[in-house]
Amino acid sequence: MVKVYIEGGGESNSLRTDLRKAFQNFFISAGLNKKPRVVASGSRNEAFDDFCCAVRTLSDNDVALLLVDSEETFTKDDNSVEYLKKRDSWNFPNDVDSCLVHLMVVTMETWLIADPKSLQESFGAGFNSEVFSKVKDIETVSKEDAYSLLDKAFKDTPSKKYIKGKHSFRALACVDASKVCAVCKHANLFINKLKELESYM
Repeated sequence: MVKVYIEGGGESNSLRTDLRKAFQNFFISAGLNKKPRVVASGSRNEAFDDFCCAVRTLSDNDVALLLVDSEETFTKDDNSVEYLKKRDSWNFPNDVDSCLVHLMVVTMETWLIADPKSLQESFGAGFNSEVFSKVKDIETVSKEDAYSLLDKAFKDTPSKKYIKGKHSFRALACVDASKVCAVCKHANLFINKLKELESYM
């Protein structure tokens, strides 16, 4: 079995369910024939703790992956484990390979703004996908700027702004994973790793 421990969902059971469903939809959109089990861990520290616990207790036929926001810009050639050791002061088990530790660069919202067309179709009248038209090199857009763009896109909708939780998982469930992977190198690395592991699912 392959389990992916993901940052997000907070303390709400309903939001954690929404997160799991959204990522399962994303995996289907990405063309995975078999899907991993998604574990919505809550905070990034809780996701890390859950992942480390899983790594220490895995059977030979199980694989655990970690997926968290990078929070800051991160290059494709950087080592994800070393980056998180430095940024978050996380102490990974000694035998953890960086190919099992994946990052949403810079944040999950980066993946959302990678496919404005699907967001427009999902959120409909009032949603302004044009605010994303000038975005280039999407993984260099800061977390603050990504949220600001989403706020602008939602300005003329009933909610008036982007609301994490209420909008984020609905948005992730509707985006085209192939479009996300085409412009988000680290999303592509993550999906390719899952495809490599399909025999374990």
